[in-house]
Amino acid sequence: MAIQSIKAEGLKTAALTNNWKHANGRALPAELDPVMKLFDVVVESAKVGMRKPDPEIYQLVLERLRVKAPEEAIFLDDIGQNLKAARARGIRTIKVGEGAPSWAFRCASSCRVPFQCAPRCA
Repeated sequence: MAIQSIKAEGLKTAALTNNWKHANGRALPAELDPVMKLFDVVVESAKVGMRKPDPEIYQLVLERLRVKAPEEAIFLDDIGQNLKAARARGIRTIKVGEGAPSWAFRCASSCRVPFQCAPRCA
């Protein structure tokens, strides 16, 4: 799995999701728990009260990862508006689609502190 490869390089990872709480109180389905445990940080919009592309949600991820300079991070997403907001914060970005190609993760692993966008739950 790409996230495991990135972490094996000693890099930090985060999942940033736009989601909402369901009737059972969960925002992410239980079947995603094993995947979310792979990340150092998970930021769920339903829990923090912000959604991408709000600039403050990117800042929150950087703070939780303890990244001092935004340009040390790279953000992968499939939505241009989210990427534009991350770039405005000084974060490097990569646009990915369904089944992101391995080159995107190789590019991310060349960055010191990448953070990965989890599958959108919207």
